[in-house]
Amino acid sequence: MTCNAMQTCSSKCCDAKTCRLKANATCASGACCDWDTCTLRPRGRVCRAADGPCDVQETCSGSGEWCPSDDKVADGVDCAAGQAFCYKGQCRSSTAQCQRLFSSAARSADSECFTRLNVISEYLFGHCHMRLTNLSISNTTTPTFSYLACASQDAECGLQQCYQDTRPSSANRVIIGNTTCYTLPKIDLSSSGLRSPSLVPDGAKCGTNSMCVNSTCTPLSTVRACTSCPDCGVNGVLTTGSVCFCNPGFAPPNCSTVGCGGSVTSPLTCSGPVGTTATPTRAWTTTTTGSTHH
Repeated sequence: MTCNAMQTCSSKCCDAKTCRLKANATCASGACCDWDTCTLRPRGRVCRAADGPCDVQETCSGSGEWCPSDDKVADGVDCAAGQAFCYKGQCRSSTAQCQRLFSSAARSADSECFTRLNVISEYLFGHCHMRLTNLSISNTTTPTFSYLACASQDAECGLQQCYQDTRPSSANRVIIGNTTCYTLPKIDLSSSGLRSPSLVPDGAKCGTNSMCVNSTCTPLSTVRACTSCPDCGVNGVLTTGSVCFCNPGFAPPNCSTVGCGGSVTSPLTCSGPVGTTATPTRAWTTTTTGSTHH
């Protein structure tokens, strides 16, 4: 295909005959290129908005047409009012999971549901893992499910136990004394490699200074282990790219001096006097409260 083929240069910023930028054009592609004016978008212009509390926005550098790679808040940063921690860019608490499964009136069940039911071996209404056996490619055998109990320290990270005042129509129910526990009917995703929504989500709070990862109550010190990461203090948050994303009013790279905010790869523009507009939203610190399910 030759350079003067129009389909190789469909941008209005290009000269199809020469396959070069038109006069006065500085770019022809990318989220940080204004395709109407063929000029670079200004430094600090948002090119990818943050998607939830465990994401950070990306902005244009002012010197290139491409949006920076998608960065997330680092694993282990607290979210959901301390009931969960960021994990792989998501903030998922036990109560939020119950609301996704049943209704906005649902919440995570009392701790007794987790500690009593999820440690029982081979139990449909309480377990940490589900295993599919007797699976045949030729479909000559009937597959069966087996349930693996949680270790006692992992009980809060197994099957998601929920409660709401009225019984959900699709829920299994177990009653322990005066405590009612609802769970989702059996869902097997073992062959897909996906995590079943019937389990407590990764990132949910468990124990003390710990979070659930793959049905295991994992210390935050393990999740947050990073010997080369900068200290962002209380004026910013660490990202998966091992940089600080600073609150408005503080400057990267460490959020310790006044500035407009953002990171070294995604700077923010100043909307007011620097050093005066920041409100710490997350701190790279270890919480000391125990786990609750209310």
